[in-house]
Amino acid sequence: MPLRSSTPSSLVTGFFDGDVVPDIAVANQGTASVSVFLNSKLGLAFVPGPGTPCSIVPNVGIGGGAPIALARGSFGNPKVADVATANNLGAKQLVSALFGAGQGTVTAADTGVWSGAINGVGIGDLDGDGTGDIAGALSAGSGIHIKRKPIAGDFISWQTVGMPQGNLPIANTLLVSDLNADNLLDLVVGTTNAGGFATALQVADMLLLNTAHPVGFPVVGLTVAALDGDKALEVVVVGGKNIAVSLKYGTGNLIAFATGVDLTSVVAVNLNKDGKLDLVVTDRAANTVIPLLGDGQGLFTPLPAQQQLVGAGPIHIATADFNQDGRGDLVVANLGGNSVTVLLNTTLP
Repeated sequence: MPLRSSTPSSLVTGFFDGDVVPDIAVANQGTASVSVFLNSKLGLAFVPGPGTPCSIVPNVGIGGGAPIALARGSFGNPKVADVATANNLGAKQLVSALFGAGQGTVTAADTGVWSGAINGVGIGDLDGDGTGDIAGALSAGSGIHIKRKPIAGDFISWQTVGMPQGNLPIANTLLVSDLNADNLLDLVVGTTNAGGFATALQVADMLLLNTAHPVGFPVVGLTVAALDGDKALEVVVVGGKNIAVSLKYGTGNLIAFATGVDLTSVVAVNLNKDGKLDLVVTDRAANTVIPLLGDGQGLFTPLPAQQQLVGAGPIHIATADFNQDGRGDLVVANLGGNSVTVLLNTTLP
């Protein structure tokens, strides 16, 4: 069921209208906007939310720019999803925050001056005050700039976390998550140097950057999930025909394998209700998504015979249980097809 979007670059799922079924938000490069699609019939139909698409508000008089990355979180009300975008302005790439109103609408707001061009964005309560903060990956490689969101007031620059020497962040790969299960949010981002990723673990309200974790191929997409049965998160990266699972956020073994031709993104999801997370990757060359069944220990079996056709140029994937049947469904941004594809999980028992 394709949804129309103007050059969609990224998407997220979340509760944008206050009900109990997940909706979709999409970053539209072609119209410098964000669209919200509301889940109206348990995944069988999605309708544009009020005011969709929402234009990106100009940053400090420069202009909004085309959103190249999108993140979901909460800037205050945990029951209503908010989003942030990294906006391509040519020489500058800045960030907009879009606040959800609980009725399927989002309202864009300026986040002020950033310390450099931004190519990735994440949201999380990094300072522990109950409101979501924004992390922006600096494309020139000088680090990750973090802005706090006070309970009342505008975003405030907090700190910049340095990148490992010789590494630049990969666009649209920055994530905020508790990697080491210590109840503190950390950062992970794909890096350019020899392929791989870098992690920044939070200690006493400060984020400390670890050494880069090379994987041996150029990274394009990244996700994190608990894949081997313990509480620490694994980092999964894709690029070309390659997939690498780095156990325990890069401190454990590296498991590498191949499938497809031109992988662009990856998501972890329980496809068959066996209690073990699986993976699904997008293959831009074949315009498909490919499932990989997990064994609960970090090993995965590609199932190319069960790949599903989507639109042209799939660039980003996300998951949610759209029809509330206990199985993860999928949604894919098709950059070349100006569309978004929703796939309900009916292919596996």
